Amino acid sequence: MAKRALFFTYLSFNFTEEFWTLRNVDGIKMPDVPIYVLTSNYTFSGAEEFAYDLQNQKRAVIVGEVTGGGANPGQMMSVNSSFIAFIPNGRAINPVTKTNWEGTGVTPDIEIAAPKALYEAQILALQKISESTKDEKEKKHYQWLTESVQGVMNARILDEASLKSYAGTYGPRTIIYEEGSLYYKRGSGPEFMLTYMSDDTFMFNDIEYFRIKFERDSAGNITGITGIYDDGHTDSSPKTN
Repeated sequence: MAKRALFFTYLSFNFTEEFWTLRNVDGIKMPDVPIYVLTSNYTFSGAEEFAYDLQNQKRAVIVGEVTGGGANPGQMMSVNSSFIAFIPNGRAINPVTKTNWEGTGVTPDIEIAAPKALYEAQILALQKISESTKDEKEKKHYQWLTESVQGVMNARILDEASLKSYAGTYGPRTIIYEEGSLYYKRGSGPEFMLTYMSDDTFMFNDIEYFRIKFERDSAGNITGITGIYDDGHTDSSPKTN
């Protein structure tokens, strides 16, 4: 069934033009697949219309910042021999809201700073997928991925002294501090940069299935490393140097 997405009333010519979706669209239909649209305060005009229409049709979740607020069409007009001005000559009207986003912008369903919008959308998508499966193993996998995205989105920057305190040898594993970052190396293998998550736990941008957690004694001294795998098993290496 075709849906009317928008119509424009052109003030200077006193007529209304309607815009409808196509009645027939070839190809595979995916009406139940969740959609997440990212916005920032730089999102403007046609991009705003796209977000606004999908939001009011309940077809997408808008994630990010309130958009710029440019809805009404117009044109450049001469004021005098030295100046021109952009003058609106029409008005966009959404059939659901009976108004538009002119001057106000599109308010996201999930409001978050634009640099974090993609991460937030990924988390929402992973949670949606997790809710749709009854397989506990799959649920744990999606939870692991969600925690990884959250770790990148909310990564804390530790001070130099804190980072250096983790450096050392842990059996076959070595933690190296270098130019403001920590690196993990096992045996003669390559080095992998560590990203701090929380509670002495670090993740790898290049190893999706593995994390490490530093263990401490009652006095707060680091005593070893526990390797944590996405299938639930762990292994430990005591600090040897």
